[in-house]
Amino acid sequence: MLAASRRGLQLVDWRRAQGPPNHPGRSARSAASANAVVPVVVCVWRRPQRLAETISSLAAQSHAAIKLGIWNNNWSLRSTFESTIAGASDIDIDIVHSERNVGGFGRFYFARQLMHEHDRVVFIDDDQLPGPAFVETLIGEFQAETFSGTWGYHFRGTRHYGDRVAAEPGERIKYCGTGGMICDTRIFLEAGLFKCPRRFWFVEDLWLSYYADHVLRWPLYKSGAEISTDSDQYDQCNVLGGTKDRLFRYLVRRGWDPVADPVVN
Repeated sequence: MLAASRRGLQLVDWRRAQGPPNHPGRSARSAASANAVVPVVVCVWRRPQRLAETISSLAAQSHAAIKLGIWNNNWSLRSTFESTIAGASDIDIDIVHSERNVGGFGRFYFARQLMHEHDRVVFIDDDQLPGPAFVETLIGEFQAETFSGTWGYHFRGTRHYGDRVAAEPGERIKYCGTGGMICDTRIFLEAGLFKCPRRFWFVEDLWLSYYADHVLRWPLYKSGAEISTDSDQYDQCNVLGGTKDRLFRYLVRRGWDPVADPVVN
């Protein structure tokens, strides 16, 4: 049964620290490619129709020096995504096609490749549209060895992930969602980050917050950047609630205190 479960997650036959078999795809270069210094990374899966709008919203940012990295978790749609990229001319784009669906961990693999040239990386989800000053705001908030994200919460208990309240911009927090955030890329050199238990692999956002806050003791903050989310039937929050609860309690048993004042702890 365990083997069948792992096959269902498509996580067999490759080492998590190394990542799944993947292949660089089409690249697009804008006229301003020499200035493309801030990497923005997004994972794509079942929303190919949204990619063009994502590209347009990033090309329209007030901070124009952006390089978009796309991790494609849907091998069967690689030609569809590449066709969209082929029409882009206002932003630098690189795409990697993964033979396995590794969920949001794909962002971590992509960011690890970037960290030797970039000290920070921005993550967004494929169902989000950043406001025109989104990247500029995140850059203004960034500090070394920190996280700053638009999904920021204070937990009220230690039993349920959903027992939380939204934080205000600038507040120190214990949870920073990966959709709409900026962080120090050095965390992606941490071998321990890629040792998330297989059964929790697809709730990488909570695992990342735990690792930054508890293992590295890096501060996490609620961002004031503006970004909108358009949820649909593919929203993983609809199916992963129970798994997030189980991971939440697992992390508490490992010694993480999600309720403690993060300024003190």
